[in-house]
Amino acid sequence: MQWRALKRIHQNEGISQAELADLLDMEPIAVGRVVDRLQKSGFIERRGDPEDRRVWRLHLLPHRLLPLIPQSPAL
Repeated sequence: MQWRALKRIHQNEGISQAELADLLDMEPIAVGRVVDRLQKSGFIERRGDPEDRRVWRLHLLPHRLLPLIPQSPAL
């Protein structure tokens, strides 16, 4: 489930937890737990929405994803 969430966050940088729950077809509380684990592991960060203080926007932390991205062969 965490990889699906990471993929969706990557595709939709700045997505809210509620929007992520809709995309994953999951309950918001379950997505909140997944997001908690991803944040604790250092893969993502939550940033407050400047227009709505109740909303958290999700952003990847790229330095944690570098080892997971396939490297192209040297030319």
